[in-house]
Amino acid sequence: MTTDFRAPARTAEREPAVQLYSIRDRLANNMRGALTDLLEIGVTRVEAFGFGSETTTLVDLANSAGLEVASTHANFLSDPGAHPDLDKLFETARSAGISTVIEPMLPRERFAHPDDIEAVADALNRAAAIAARHSVRVGYHNHDWELSTRHAETSALEVLHTLLDHRVVFELDAFWADAGGVPAADLLSRLGSRVALLHVKDGGHPLSRETQRPAGRGDLDIVAVLAAAPHADRVVEFDLSDESILSAIAESIAFVRASDESRR
Repeated sequence: MTTDFRAPARTAEREPAVQLYSIRDRLANNMRGALTDLLEIGVTRVEAFGFGSETTTLVDLANSAGLEVASTHANFLSDPGAHPDLDKLFETARSAGISTVIEPMLPRERFAHPDDIEAVADALNRAAAIAARHSVRVGYHNHDWELSTRHAETSALEVLHTLLDHRVVFELDAFWADAGGVPAADLLSRLGSRVALLHVKDGGHPLSRETQRPAGRGDLDIVAVLAAAPHADRVVEFDLSDESILSAIAESIAFVRASDESRR
């Protein structure tokens, strides 16, 4: 499979987005109010989650509030029963103004053997071919096990990279890459423009959901990570936070903005 892929160029001035999973508890209590809270701290772009051809409420509300929704997570591989018609899924995404639909997580066992990884690549490639008919692209978001799982000294994610069609992009989660034992900045230099989106969060060791912190306040070299992927859209995300989530998001966005501005 060719690896001569093409990822759309990133506009240098594009604002960092926020993965709405970060405020899932607030959304569950008051969806409209939670989106308004993001607007009040200066957020202009978001990434949705749980998207489906029949579940567009969150995206619709975000759009009506004036938030740009350019990408979304949708479990089209991990939960195929929820998405039996990929044509319909990607057409719904296009109609909602979403350009990238990302599979957020496949379990560890899907990367256990090279044949398993090839099967994942085939599924992503098939999805990408369908998505292309609707002017939508397909992406994959990593956790730690795609990096900690090794085949002939190569991480499973990098094996996957070699098998993917040019239409499939990565949303690299820098925090989970480091947690998997692969420094994210080094990984980004190897993956190149395959990485179209970058999940940004920081944390203390041992890296886990419980130790996540705002960007620039942990043990990761977020400045180096951002510099290694100047073309990638930045998406701030927290799985958990032991402080005010809105303050943590605002602090992370300010750090990303300042880091990117310093290189211009």
